[in-house]
Amino acid sequence: LLRQPLPLVDTPNINLLWARLMIEELCRLGASTFCIAPGMPQTLINLFTPRARIVPCIDERSLAFWALGYGQATGEPAVVITSSGTAVANLLPAVVEASHSGVPLLLLTADRPGELRDTGANQTIDQARPCHPCCVMCAQVKIFGGYTRWAADVPAPDAAMPARMALTTVDAAYRHATGDGPGPVHLNLQFREPLAPSQTPWPSSALQACSPLAQGLERWEGSGQPFTAPVVLAGAQRGLLVVAQMGHPEDCLAALKIARSLGWPVVADVLSGAPAVSCSGTALDFAGTSFDSQHKVLMLLKCTSLACRCAVNAGLRVGASGRSDVALVHHFDHLLLDKDALWPALRPDVVLQLGGRLVSKRAAQFLEWAAQPCLEEGRPAAKWMFAADAAQRHDASHLLSHHIQMPLPALATLAYWKALLQVQSAEKGTDVTLDDIHVESAVGGCMDRSGGYSELVRTLDGCAAAEINAALEELQPLTEPHVARELSKVLPTGTGLFLGNSMPIRDMDMYAAPSDRQDNPSQQGSVTSSGIGAAVAANRGASGIDGVMSAAAGFAYGLSRGATLVVGDISFLHDVNGLNLLRTGEMRPPLTVVLINNAGGGIFSFLPIADQLPPDTFSQLWATPQNVDLAGMCRAHGIAHQRVTERVDLRKALQAAWALNKHSVVEVITKRDSNVGHHRSIQERVRQSLLRALRTVSAPAGALHMPLPTHSCAFGISKSNLITLEHFYPSGSLLAKELRVTAASYRRYGLPLLKPLTTDFDRKLRGGFLLQISVESDNGVHFTGIGEIAPLPGAASS
Repeated sequence: LLRQPLPLVDTPNINLLWARLMIEELCRLGASTFCIAPGMPQTLINLFTPRARIVPCIDERSLAFWALGYGQATGEPAVVITSSGTAVANLLPAVVEASHSGVPLLLLTADRPGELRDTGANQTIDQARPCHPCCVMCAQVKIFGGYTRWAADVPAPDAAMPARMALTTVDAAYRHATGDGPGPVHLNLQFREPLAPSQTPWPSSALQACSPLAQGLERWEGSGQPFTAPVVLAGAQRGLLVVAQMGHPEDCLAALKIARSLGWPVVADVLSGAPAVSCSGTALDFAGTSFDSQHKVLMLLKCTSLACRCAVNAGLRVGASGRSDVALVHHFDHLLLDKDALWPALRPDVVLQLGGRLVSKRAAQFLEWAAQPCLEEGRPAAKWMFAADAAQRHDASHLLSHHIQMPLPALATLAYWKALLQVQSAEKGTDVTLDDIHVESAVGGCMDRSGGYSELVRTLDGCAAAEINAALEELQPLTEPHVARELSKVLPTGTGLFLGNSMPIRDMDMYAAPSDRQDNPSQQGSVTSSGIGAAVAANRGASGIDGVMSAAAGFAYGLSRGATLVVGDISFLHDVNGLNLLRTGEMRPPLTVVLINNAGGGIFSFLPIADQLPPDTFSQLWATPQNVDLAGMCRAHGIAHQRVTERVDLRKALQAAWALNKHSVVEVITKRDSNVGHHRSIQERVRQSLLRALRTVSAPAGALHMPLPTHSCAFGISKSNLITLEHFYPSGSLLAKELRVTAASYRRYGLPLLKPLTTDFDRKLRGGFLLQISVESDNGVHFTGIGEIAPLPGAASS
């Protein structure tokens, strides 16, 4: 029998805690064969559980080759553990062979802490530093050069760091070692004294629930499962689909298919659009496909190789028309403006994130908050699943509960089959599961369970959209939110969008609205009519402001179609030589540069330091004001230029620039000093509106009895009648307060018919009424709704 492990809180010292977490996590992942070299820290020797198989050897070189052979035979990595110094260097020959042969191999090497490096400390060499101080690949080039698939220099254990970092680091290492391109992975582990399992005071109280050090460990300690499990869970009651930065157009289409299958609200990052070119992808439209159980496995395998022509656009947010089959959330950042009230109301129980990082810092913080339990509030941790085609570690908070490494089109296929199986199971009365198609697990199956949550999110999102529109309409000066919202509405179909860093990308993420354009009905079934929007890109790898205009010009050329760049003035000046690329590239696809000129670096005014420094110091060192003649620069390069200072001129200037069909610059003048105030006033209005809406939709369930006022008799309804909304909003729904009709009016209309009516009535006009009703809830909240009454003559007695 396996002996019961000590509770984590009873671990003698913090070194032992971290090492113990790593060893246990490796065993849970299936890497339970440990190749031990002499001289390894005694901290690790006492950690191995009976399920761990230990292979000792006096020679690190031979030990590493033994691990190589084990990996060749099993396809699973053996774990090589050595001390520091030349012991690590002896692993290189086996690492080179494993790299070229594609054999999984995990290397855990002990090392001195940072303060002892380059100090002459014994048995200390450069195990984790680049081969040259100026090497640009310092994140990967370590003692084993480029032969490792992934490497990490893990800092010495410290109570100030969350212990789950040790677990997520091991999980990432295992994914990289065993992924699509298996090979060696190196974890360089720093340790301070004591290196023995001696009792040493350490803040073990930090392992108590809700402490930063322990968050996530309680669930892990009792589960017996890896911390970041490579599986997918279903059964969400409040599922949230987050679509982050996409790298390929087929991924965008896959995200759309997953959104349809799940039925969850969709938070789409502004960079959820990818360059759309002719590509080989996955055929995602399974509408009308018959289900034959004899070919389930074959279909799943073939779906990933079917050719798909990704045309025109491939984004989910900017330039996308409104669609009813996907619960797309346009203003998620605004929905999170009140942490105390809105965050708990919007907390999901499962998050599925597709793609990389998010632009919105507030949205990322919300996901981190949701993934952490709080016993005081009785709030469990949400399961946070991350899906991507690579083993990259997008987990800065070390809180992911599941990592799904598979192509998104394949994941979309699984989601589709899951939804189809559930429908067939309901129709046939049989138990049909994904086990029938030899898939261990899949997403889906939550469409009927997240309805209330999806309704809440969409209701609040609509409220935010209306309040943003009203706030912008009342703002007389031309502001940067105006630019983002207007451009997103009128961006030409089929063009690309490149976003500069700092404020342009943040404003577009917060204020982009659905497109004003109407899709051509004749193109039903095309990518354009599917509601997918523009191809969107930005330099978000390192988020710098240099080279943006040049990158945007190359982006347009790569798309083989026109593109629009939104960039700030400081970023524009950083890459003013990009104008030379435009001047010499007249025959290339046109780039329209929307240059937001607020005479400096506007983003710094949003930071706390803006209020902590004297205005002169802040302006000189942070805002860096400029008064360059940007129009003169454009003239010098022969680039068309327009200057916009008023709101009413913005749309006309944009459309005129796009109509030129050649490179041009639209310089939009805004005021940096008032920019922060405009943003905050809009956000405060939205926050207050959302809180009012939340109070209304969170009321206790019950029938809505609304006595009609006297003038309601104009509609042929007795004033003694009561309208009960139980028919429309059953018990437990969002709307539940008693509402009183305060005003009602109607207007008759008639529309010419293109075809005769299907009834016997020979009419050339289709008549009806537009009805407007204003109501007031018992807590003083007012609503106004507009509806239509248009009975078909001869078919409806009303």
